[in-house]
Amino acid sequence: MSESTSGYLNDFHQILVVDDDDLVLQSITDVLGDAGYLVHTAKNGTEALNKINDPKTHYDLVISDIAMPNLSGFDLLKKANSSPNRYYIPFILLSANNNKEFVKKGFKNGAVEFLDKPFNNAELLKSIDDVLINEQATNNRNVARIKKLNGLQDTIQKLNHLNSHKLRHSNSKVLHIIEMVKHDQLDIEKAFDLIGEMGIEIDQYSKKIQKIMDDRLEKLKQKLSLIKIDRKSILWFIDDDELTNILHSRIMELLLNIHIHTFLDPKEAVEQLEQSNRPPDVIFLDLNMPGISGFDFLDIMKEKNFNIPVVILSSSIQKSDIDRSLLYDNVVTYLNKPLNKKTLTLLTNE
Repeated sequence: MSESTSGYLNDFHQILVVDDDDLVLQSITDVLGDAGYLVHTAKNGTEALNKINDPKTHYDLVISDIAMPNLSGFDLLKKANSSPNRYYIPFILLSANNNKEFVKKGFKNGAVEFLDKPFNNAELLKSIDDVLINEQATNNRNVARIKKLNGLQDTIQKLNHLNSHKLRHSNSKVLHIIEMVKHDQLDIEKAFDLIGEMGIEIDQYSKKIQKIMDDRLEKLKQKLSLIKIDRKSILWFIDDDELTNILHSRIMELLLNIHIHTFLDPKEAVEQLEQSNRPPDVIFLDLNMPGISGFDFLDIMKEKNFNIPVVILSSSIQKSDIDRSLLYDNVVTYLNKPLNKKTLTLLTNE
């Protein structure tokens, strides 16, 4: 069975098709080859896994039947993406069994799409496009996050270098000069001259540290300036804890006379954003929620270009959560639950 070599229309995406039915395998290969994909094939799960584990290969997508001898599509999916040393591969699973529990099992095992057999060519190609576009968007977000993390790391390294090397070195020299004077090993006038030189050095390093800190502070101020809360503001609170939503509603009404909209389900908030003619001015967002987490919600906002200021309001004090949240351009600050009067005063213009 030949493999397609025309990939100009689809950026040379490599797709592995797995099916023990030769007719189905040939049919999918022909369709994808005509669409411009580079198609590779395997007649069973074991052969597919060997190809995936080959260090010389890199597949952008696997389309696999489920009911196959020796190694099913479910088992292939688990084994392919279980190794921490292997790259992640999205899977589209194919099956003639469209039972809901069967479909649920497919997604639970990590499949990104599930197609019933028989399917038409247009349906297959659309599913492939959707999966690859989503994977590209995810990769782009990860690249952006890495760039931001590298920027923060660079700032920290500069500060550490100035603090641990430059400043400490200069301070050590000053202390050494003082010790030499104490033991009559250095003339006092000469000591004053040397300390004066060290003072100039220390002042220069301090100014460099201050500039780095000022640059970081300016970026933080730019983010905080996105928040403008007054009595006319529309505020959304997204939290799966009903008592927390009630508490924050009462705080806003009593202290600021502002009525807020609360959402227990982030999915409902997404639907409202898509339908609303008047989006919220600020969204207060919890992180740890079932189904769609706060991070998932932020990703959806970015994908749909909802550039609305977000205040993370979470009970988590983990540094990883804080750092990850602040990588999003529209996240202006990270606060711990619950809101209080002092915090509200910092956020409001009133």
